[in-house]
Amino acid sequence: MRKYMFVLPVERMEMDQVFDSFPLHCTLVPWFYLHHTPTQILYGIMPVTGGMKPLTLTSEAEALFGPHKDISVHVLEPNPALIVLHTVVCDRLRTIGASFLGAEYMGANYRPHVTTRTDGRSFPPPSQLVVNEICLLEQITAPETKQKQKKVVAKISFVEKMPSAS
Repeated sequence: MRKYMFVLPVERMEMDQVFDSFPLHCTLVPWFYLHHTPTQILYGIMPVTGGMKPLTLTSEAEALFGPHKDISVHVLEPNPALIVLHTVVCDRLRTIGASFLGAEYMGANYRPHVTTRTDGRSFPPPSQLVVNEICLLEQITAPETKQKQKKVVAKISFVEKMPSAS
């Protein structure tokens, strides 16, 4: 079983790039498990992502998330197109057998935000960014350190016809 998530990049993410910690992003779909390859996942969601237009992310307010309210984030302004994208991609992933972690933060409980990084990078109000792609990340394990890392394994551009996957 492989572990994936979909994000909207706030900082640039390149195909096959590996991260020890996340760059700035807005989670579109939280971590999920599937046996599928990145290409199979992309083709599985293409019916609902084809024809998507770029999305504008606008930082609205600072907030604290997490069970102990100790994770600093910037909540994004409500964006109906983003909510629809979240909903249709989650629904499509369910139909191909995805098992979700953090399902309590999906659907009606989805609160788009950008987490402040420990080095201080953030997306404070009134920051605004037009995002024209979603990235599929896979959790991998570094062979030499056994540390969990995230790898960009696929991207869907809102302006291209065909997705790319490694």
